[in-house]
Amino acid sequence: PLADDAAVALIEMRMSEANADTAHARGILVDYASFQKQYPHSDRLDLAVLRTADAHRTIAAVDTGYVRTAESGYREFIRRFPDSALADRAAFGLGACQALAGDYVASEETLRSFLFDFPGSSLIDDVRFELGRILMAREYYRSAAEEFSELLAAPSSLRLERTARARLAECYFRAGDFSRAIDEDIVLLRRGPDGPALRRLARAYQGNGRPDFAVDVYASFLQYFPDAADADSIAYSRADLLSHMKRTAEAVSAFQGLAQRFPDSALAPDAEARAADLLFDRSDFGRALAGYRRIP
Repeated sequence: PLADDAAVALIEMRMSEANADTAHARGILVDYASFQKQYPHSDRLDLAVLRTADAHRTIAAVDTGYVRTAESGYREFIRRFPDSALADRAAFGLGACQALAGDYVASEETLRSFLFDFPGSSLIDDVRFELGRILMAREYYRSAAEEFSELLAAPSSLRLERTARARLAECYFRAGDFSRAIDEDIVLLRRGPDGPALRRLARAYQGNGRPDFAVDVYASFLQYFPDAADADSIAYSRADLLSHMKRTAEAVSAFQGLAQRFPDSALAPDAEARAADLLFDRSDFGRALAGYRRIP
């Protein structure tokens, strides 16, 4: 009578030891399909159906052809096991699948119902995070910010807190609330350098009329992430800001430094030209001429 429990324990142990990738998910599909065939009357069928739907959702994250299969699996669970202790997980999975399918209105409705139906669930933070993501995708940045703020009031994990704060900063930035975006990114950066946060912080300082701070943040980005794919673009933005701030000597140095540091960048010729133009405007004709000659 305990054979099904032992079989489930073995499958779950293998799950805990493997990475949550598509290959692992396909293995879970095989294991639980075999389990359901071997133990058709088990009281653990609810777990088997849920794990099967979860596995399809994992695969759907990289192959959207599996989204509807996963959604059908969660609906089957809800129909067959409405009183299961795992019902909250199936409801969350359904909402997440609807979001994957781009059906944001239905997903939001499902997840809002979750908050009403399962107020004590351990997945509340995950639901609020998913709601925030959906609202961001629909460009309702203020509403998304409310969800992320609610989550951050008492986050269930450090990972979720950091991710939610980054999303909150992005919401404020996109909504044009640069002061709040700055505040959130500063909190994020207290834990260490972060490329996206530094990029956004610099742009937020620019949007907030504080270019001097933006220049310093761009410099920090280049210090911590010198090999970033967009390092040349960041360097150009910094040099351009210095030019607009009339910090000409620094701007010349920054433009020339970009051309020397990133000689193969598409921005290098323009950086040489900008530096030469600034030198010409200062009547430093010798150095300006030398700069113009370096332009391909």
